[in-house]
Amino acid sequence: MSLSSLLELIPSSAVYRRVALDPRLNALGPWQEATEKFVIPENENSIWTKLVYAPQMLALRILPAHLNFAQEVLRQNAASLDALDRGMERGQLQFDEFQSLEQAPIDTDFVSRLGEVARLRLIRFRLQVSEGDHVSAAEELFRVKKIGSMICNGEGQMLHYLAGLWLRAAALRGFGHLAAKIQTPRAVLDRIIETLNEDIKASDGLAQSLRVDLCSIALAQLDRTIEDPDLEKVVDKLLEVFYVPRHNLAAIVRGSEYAAIADGWLQERRQQILWLLGDHPNPFDKAATARLMGVIVAETIRDLSHSRKSAFLNVIGHLHRMGRKMRLYRLARKTRFWPVELTPGVQIDTTGSADVKSLAEGEVITVQVPSRNLPEVSLAALRAKLSRIDNPIGLMLAEHLMAHDYSPHLLEHLKKMKTMRELIKAYFNCG
Repeated sequence: MSLSSLLELIPSSAVYRRVALDPRLNALGPWQEATEKFVIPENENSIWTKLVYAPQMLALRILPAHLNFAQEVLRQNAASLDALDRGMERGQLQFDEFQSLEQAPIDTDFVSRLGEVARLRLIRFRLQVSEGDHVSAAEELFRVKKIGSMICNGEGQMLHYLAGLWLRAAALRGFGHLAAKIQTPRAVLDRIIETLNEDIKASDGLAQSLRVDLCSIALAQLDRTIEDPDLEKVVDKLLEVFYVPRHNLAAIVRGSEYAAIADGWLQERRQQILWLLGDHPNPFDKAATARLMGVIVAETIRDLSHSRKSAFLNVIGHLHRMGRKMRLYRLARKTRFWPVELTPGVQIDTTGSADVKSLAEGEVITVQVPSRNLPEVSLAALRAKLSRIDNPIGLMLAEHLMAHDYSPHLLEHLKKMKTMRELIKAYFNCG
């Protein structure tokens, strides 16, 4: 069964349909140039981190000890910022067409570096605040917000969308700080409200990113699995596609000495899955799995479609969460017989407590290795229960897909924008 055949099995609302953007209108070229010209700052004493993260930019003024560093970083990256601005002026972004799973880490590296370049604007924002120039400071935030929105609407992976949403959220926090300052001109506040109104009503790329993740990544992974009477072949391919990548990440992070332990972990998982599914009448149905994944994404997109059309965002957000919980519950009633140690993406670590910075911006993975094998008595009971469930591997993979739904972040962002808009309006009325 090919990837095109799998795509035919999912609901039309979940299918990603790409319409190529004219390269002359696409910010991708200039932004690729910006990432290539970006000079990674020397980060002694974690000054770079303190400038753009800690603590959520609450201390807007840059410390005198950090001023020279901030100015030097901006000077070194003048060409990178110029390319960033040229791309922003095009107003639209479309990421390259996704060709294969091997492209994913390349795209991830690009959007991570793009986020670093955009953070230069946050440094300039803080410099302007430090100098008391709130008009120029606001201008930097408007740029950051626009860049974030373009990334969110760039038809990228879900990880890309989150990078854009982080920039939008950073701009929103900056707007809040400016609105709280009496020195901020009324004209700037008017423009902030105008920007919030536009952003609340504007289209959002979350649904499209969910489609990209499903059609370009999840189904591409599913396509690499196999259906075969020989269960060992099925399980070996399952491990290769869904378990080995995390195994490799952990081995890289923990060092070469960890490879043998990670290999042993994989072999234990292999033996346990084979034993649990031994003599199962239908352990894996690829077509049924694709349909289930498609329905999950289609239902999520349907729920999201109401979020921007209602003034009652809290109610809509609650209904969205309830819908997601019900979908998870329907799956969990069957997948509960899978030991958590055997599920895809299980996290690996030799110490049980190490934190590793993942490729996702701002996301930290805790990687853990099970301390012992599962008890035989538990496996025996679970084997009997799994034998009565059709397509247990496919159900597990579908549940794994749901673990990566970050749509609540959009609903929370919309809520914060509406709250800030009303607070600023109230300030106007009081004034």
